[in-house]
Order: sequence, then structure tokens, then C-alpha cells
Amino acid sequence: MAGALLIASAPLFLRRCLPSELKSLGVGVYMLLIRTLAGIPSPIYFGALIDKTCLMWGTKPCGGRGACRMYDTHSFR
Repeated sequence: MAGALLIASAPLFLRRCLPSELKSLGVGVYMLLIRTLAGIPSPIYFGALIDKTCLMWGTKPCGGRGACRMYDTHSFR
């Protein structure tokens, strides 16, 4: 909940605090940082977290690790 409030209020805060000629640049840099630091790595972290709960991995025809066949549902809680 707090993250949603921060994302919604930060551009408004920037618009009020910055001089008028820097407002668009400030909001643009803020959005670039949010997308770069939060938007790109978060799916990687969540995928790694989900992969750690796998109990049984499938195998590929070449012998490599395939998709997860069974997850530990108690670990998700």
C-alpha cells in the first residue's frame, strides 16, 4: 500500500517543488529511475523466488532442466 502511495504522490511532489522550466525533466528522470530500478529487476527476483519453491523439475529431451512439475504450495504463504 505504501509503495502505491509513493508512486502516485512523488510526481505531484516534484511538480510542486521544482521550478517550472525543470518540471517535465524532473518527472521524466523520476519515471526513468522507477522503470529501471523497479520495473526491470522485479520479475527476475519473483521468478527466482518461485523457482526456489519447486519440488520436482522436469527434464528436457537433451537432458537439461525443464519446467517445474510440482511446487511447494506451503512456501508461497
